[in-house]
Amino acid sequence: MAEMDEENIEEEEGTELELEALYRRYCVRLKHALFVSALCVTLVCSLALLCAVCVLHSNDISPQVTSIASLSVITFVLSIVLALALLPAAPEWEALALAGSVLVTVSLGAGTLMATRHAPLPLFAIILVS
Repeated sequence: MAEMDEENIEEEEGTELELEALYRRYCVRLKHALFVSALCVTLVCSLALLCAVCVLHSNDISPQVTSIASLSVITFVLSIVLALALLPAAPEWEALALAGSVLVTVSLGAGTLMATRHAPLPLFAIILVS
């Protein structure tokens, strides 16, 4: 009887460990999927904004050089980070996610500070919070 109880306890502990490992893998995949989807949305929005600036100011584009350059750099950084995030080993590599997040935050913040003239600091704070 005591042997059966010990076997049941060992089986329950083994099942708990398997469930914990499954939960960790699920969390890693979910974080990666959210990161990639946020990168995709941000990339599409920055491309749309870049196209809008170029089309709306096509007759005299010289005053918008700073905005176009900063949007181009942001788009380039976002596309590089997205390409790296789509590598097969990317979900398990936490250093890549951290470096990508910091790089995207710095480029968006710097681009926002360079391109806007009207209250750039609250927008930078909103980008950092999200």
